[in-house]
Amino acid sequence: MVKVLHLALFATLLISFATSDESGTSGGSDQSDSSDSGSKPLGKSKENKKHEVSNDIDCDEPNPTNKCTCDFTDGLRNLNSLYCNACQQSIFLQWEQQIESSILVNINWTVAQRIILVYYSYQKFAQSNPDIDSILKYKSIKSYGLNLFLVKDLQSVAYSFADETIASTILLDGSNNCNLFDALRSAANSCGASTTTSATTTTSGGSTTPSSCSGSTTASSGGSTTSGGSTSGGSSTTSVGSTTSGVSSTTSPTPSTTTSAPLNCSSLSSNVNVLISQITVILQNVNLTTSSQLVQIYVLLNNFFIANPGSQSLFFSVQISGFYSIQSFFDVSFKRTGDGGQSMSRRSSSLSCGVENGLM
Repeated sequence: MVKVLHLALFATLLISFATSDESGTSGGSDQSDSSDSGSKPLGKSKENKKHEVSNDIDCDEPNPTNKCTCDFTDGLRNLNSLYCNACQQSIFLQWEQQIESSILVNINWTVAQRIILVYYSYQKFAQSNPDIDSILKYKSIKSYGLNLFLVKDLQSVAYSFADETIASTILLDGSNNCNLFDALRSAANSCGASTTTSATTTTSGGSTTPSSCSGSTTASSGGSTTSGGSTSGGSSTTSVGSTTSGVSSTTSPTPSTTTSAPLNCSSLSSNVNVLISQITVILQNVNLTTSSQLVQIYVLLNNFFIANPGSQSLFFSVQISGFYSIQSFFDVSFKRTGDGGQSMSRRSSSLSCGVENGLM
């Protein structure tokens, strides 16, 4: 009897210790706000962030002057006034106003489309203005409880949205064709007709002009979008269907191409056909998960861009039906490489084979 009492007392002590330890851990998270220090605070799950930012990009009310007031834009303006100098504030404000008028006010686009457009627009802005990006990338757009939504988190949220439907782009039909192949052929066919003809050409409309802020440059059209391989300058928007979104293109940091070599349009179509044949072999492999297929396709695309200098910017601007741009496909596929291609559970056999099972 005494032994039983001792065991019960010991168990009670263990439960009490565990409870106090968890309380101490959660209490410590109250101090995780390190937005001023430059380090990255703990964040909420991607799903929570997606839900919260989805609510925050909705404009408070329709505005005929193409202005959007919402929690997201309020947060961006607050960041700008808190951390940027006068010159940087002017440049950042121009970008913020541009995404309002060309992206956020467009209620015909889904939340996912708008978030992805904003992300790629910011990527282009960050490349042109690295000094501003270095200041803001770890700053809080808005606090959610104890955690922060960061400028840098735009990437994870955008990729997560795109990841939801990326499998639909590689579903083979009875003719061994898929939406990704159509986009690749479209890009090759647009070679020569597009304004992008060499590796030195920018991937979306708008030139860059030097600014007076620490030698940075500012894009004249920070959020211009592209459609069907042709670029459009100014603050024009992309024609988007119910499921297809245009995405402002930026140069991916992964492939390395020769910047001085012109794009050889004469051989591009035949090279794309070879690429499609290689991808088809991957999609027909029933032993591969969708993640593994995407990782291997990423490798083939990366090698293709290296072997065909100047092609990357041309291809990145082209849209995939039912999805976003080839760049978005490339970026999300690259993200899968970080998981070794094993992070996703095995899809159904019809999807693993790439057999058409209804587009998402």
